[in-house]
Amino acid sequence: MDKWKDASVGVMFFASGLSMACRDVGVAVRCLRAHVCIQLACFALAPTLVYTIIAPAIRTIGMSEDVVRGAIFMSCLPTSIGVSLALTRFAGADVAITLVNSGLGNVLGVAVTPLLSLWLIGSSAPIDLGSVVVQLCKVMVIPAGIGLYLRHRFPASLNRWGQRGVFREMQTVALMSLLAHVFSNAFKSSESSPPTTTQPLVEGGGASSGALPTALQLSQLAGLMASLQGLLLASTWFAATVLFRLSPQIAGSCALCGSQKTAAMGVPLLMIMFGHEPPETLTALTLPILCYHPLQAILGGVVASTVLRRWCRLRV
Repeated sequence: MDKWKDASVGVMFFASGLSMACRDVGVAVRCLRAHVCIQLACFALAPTLVYTIIAPAIRTIGMSEDVVRGAIFMSCLPTSIGVSLALTRFAGADVAITLVNSGLGNVLGVAVTPLLSLWLIGSSAPIDLGSVVVQLCKVMVIPAGIGLYLRHRFPASLNRWGQRGVFREMQTVALMSLLAHVFSNAFKSSESSPPTTTQPLVEGGGASSGALPTALQLSQLAGLMASLQGLLLASTWFAATVLFRLSPQIAGSCALCGSQKTAAMGVPLLMIMFGHEPPETLTALTLPILCYHPLQAILGGVVASTVLRRWCRLRV
C-alpha cells in the first residue's frame, strides 16, 4: 500500500510538471512587489495567524493535538493553482500574476513547507529530515522534473492535452486515490486495534476520549477555517493595496492567490513527512486541509464575484 501511495504522489507531481508553463516565470520579474506580497501571505502571514489564533481555538473546542498539527502544516502550504486561476479569471483580476506566483509558490513549497512546518510544530513531530529530503526527491522533485523536461521537449502535443484537461484529471484521480488510501487505512486500523491504542481525534477523558469529532466540533472547525480565509483575504488585499501600492487588478490577484492553500500538493507532502505515523493520526492531520479546501473555493468565489469584481472594474 505504501508503494501505491508513493505512485499516487508521483503521478500528481508528474502531471504538475507536464502542465507548468515555464515561459511565464519572466512575468514575476517585472512585478516583484506582487510576488513578494503573495509569498509572504502564504509562508508568513498564514502560519502566524494559525499559530497564534486558530491553533489555540482548535484546542479550545476539544480537538486533538494532531488536528492542531495538521492546521499548522496546512498554513505552511503554498497557494493552489487551479482554484486560484479560476477565481482570478472570475474576478477580472490579473491572471498572469496568479499563474506565475502559483507556479513559483509550489516550487518554493517543496523546500519551505517542510522546514517551516517542522520549525513551528517542533518536538511534537519527531521527523528524520534526511529521509524526508530523500523521499521528497524520489516522489516529488524527480517526477516533476521529468514532466517539465517533457513539457519543454514536446510543447505542442502537451499543450493540446493540457487544453483538454488531461493533466488536471490525472491529478484529481491521483489525489482521490491517495485520500482513499489514507482513510481506508485509518478505518482498518480502528477496526483491528483496541481503543486504547488509537490516537483520538478528540482530546479529553471520559466518554469522549478516542471518539470521532462530533458534528458540532466539525462545524466549529469549518467556522475557524472560514475565518482564517476571511482574515487572509482581507489582510492580503490591504497589504497589496496600501503597503505595496499595486493596481486593483494585481491587488485582486494577490488577495485571491495569497488566501488559497493547495490540497493537491499538501496531502502528498503530508504523507511524505508524516507517513510513519499511525493511520488514524494521518486522518487527523489531513482534516484541516480537507476542511479548508472546499471552503476556500466557496468563500473565494463569493468574494471574487462581488467585492473584487466591482473593485477591478471600478478602479481600472
